[in-house]
Order: sequence, then C-alpha cells, then structure tokens
Amino acid sequence: MFLSGDFNLLQPVSGVRDTPIDEGNRAFFMNLLGGGSVARIHDDQGNTIFSSIFQGLSDYYTGQGVDSAVFRNDVDTQTLDGVDLLVVGLPSFFFTADESAAMREFVQSGGNIIFLGEVNNFLMSNWYINSALSQVGSTLRIVNQSDFDGGGGFTTITGPQITDDPFTQGVDSFSYAFSSQVTAPDGTGLFYGEDGELF
Repeated sequence: MFLSGDFNLLQPVSGVRDTPIDEGNRAFFMNLLGGGSVARIHDDQGNTIFSSIFQGLSDYYTGQGVDSAVFRNDVDTQTLDGVDLLVVGLPSFFFTADESAAMREFVQSGGNIIFLGEVNNFLMSNWYINSALSQVGSTLRIVNQSDFDGGGGFTTITGPQITDDPFTQGVDSFSYAFSSQVTAPDGTGLFYGEDGELF
C-alpha cells in the first residue's frame, strides 16, 4: 500500500502538460508493479486536465509493455482480477463498502495500490482517500492543512531525501509539486520534501 500527498508526481512520468520527464519518477512507477505487468488506473473525475494525466501514465506503461488501462467504473473484484497495481488519484466520492472490500482483498492477495492526494484545494479528495485507507486497514494518512514546497513549478529531490528501498531502486531523482504531508506510522517513508516532510 502506497500513499502520496501529491498528484502532480504523475506528470514527470509521461511529460504530459509540457512537464520535464524525470527518469526517477518513471523508475518508481515501474517498481510499483512489483515485477508484474498489469496496471489499472482509476479516474472518476471526468476532468480533461486530470484525465490527461491519468492517460499519460497509462500510455507510458503501455509503451513499456505493461497491460494498462484507465477505468471510471466502480472498483470491484472483476476489475482487479489479474491486476498487479491499482492507481487511485483524487477521488471525487467516498468509496463504497463493496469497493473497499475489493481493495482490501486485492492487497491481501499481493496487489499494490497507490493513492494520490493533493494540497488543501482538494481537501475532499484527501478525506475520501483517508477513509478508504482506514477501511482497507492501512494506517497511512494524508495530513490536511499541511501544504509544503508550493513555490511554483516542480521540485526535484535527490540523495538522502530518497529512502533506499526496493521500491526506489533506480530512483536517483524524484520530482513533485506542492504537496500535502503524509504519515506512515507502520510503514516506510520513501520521499521527503526540502525540509524533511514525508510525501
């Protein structure tokens, strides 16, 4: 189970919206597959800007030989069958009990999920993510009212701000923009902002 307080970190994977590509972001999202080759990306926003970012990630995966698709229907066991990674960004509704149960079963069966929240302008999406995390049985949380590194544009971290971990193998740099902090009391923090904020 993975969580970030920044949705923008998807953009350096594909270069969508004229964002400079960061090979570290690409390596991380490949590592999230855990050696698998099937990804599903949940987009319930129906928003042109966000949808283009989701599609950019999916297109990158496809170019790497990954079976990847964006979907807008409910998260259920049928959708997750045979999937290695589920990407959930900026949900616009609470997940239902059935959806949460499907995600919990998915994780217990060895699948990976990454939830992507944002700054306080997306407070409701962060609440929906925190609720889903609780229902799935994770202690990961987005800390609302905790925005940082919002000076404009993207920030790139290197060195000690990136934890040495199997999921950061090959990640020498990592780019993000204006994030909320996250907490991982029972997990491993992977990326830290300029002043040590976990995101």
